[in-house]
Amino acid sequence: MRPAVCVPWFDTSDEHRTAAFECVLAYWQAHEWPVVVSSYATERAHARNEAAHAALALGHDVLVFSDADTLVPYRQAEAAVALAAGSDGLVYCYDLYCRLTREATAELVAHPAEEWPLLFERQYYSPPSIGCVAMSARTYLDTGGLDESYRGWGYEDLAFADACSRLGPLRRVPGPAFHLWHGERPFDPFEDGTVMVDAPADADPGQARSNRARWLEQRAVA
Repeated sequence: MRPAVCVPWFDTSDEHRTAAFECVLAYWQAHEWPVVVSSYATERAHARNEAAHAALALGHDVLVFSDADTLVPYRQAEAAVALAAGSDGLVYCYDLYCRLTREATAELVAHPAEEWPLLFERQYYSPPSIGCVAMSARTYLDTGGLDESYRGWGYEDLAFADACSRLGPLRRVPGPAFHLWHGERPFDPFEDGTVMVDAPADADPGQARSNRARWLEQRAVA
């Protein structure tokens, strides 16, 4: 078993996003698995695919997709990797998703450790978004990777989870994931109850609606 951590990243010149990415990168680099970071992608799906293909080219057979703003305790990631190596499908490295406050994020970035502050803006139990997941190389390849026709914010990871679920069960390792603050998230930035809430304030409403419609269409014909 040869896991690798794949971190999707493209520089937005936003200091808070950059600080979150650097914290996540340093965290994974302090552990034993190699870390692969996307270097030229400018879209979320493309960035994940770029990092995944780089890891596959190096011979890794289990992929951990870790968002550039999300941390999970290493022991949870280890458990998820063990499950992913044994069968097809997607394994979430957490079952409780916690958005840290700006103050808690600043403290964590300044003093990184696994005894992380439990000061949350919001908590979600078993959310569908990726955050941090593990899968076998075979699962990733059999899905064809993430659909790069998704642009801007939202739903490309939900579509990928759906694709993985057709190959094997979606499973979760108990424990938290911590989302690092990198800007305000209005509860409903699109003023439309049919659009997934909790998007970043800089998300484009029209593109998010288009992504959602594409995801729902794919689900309907699957």
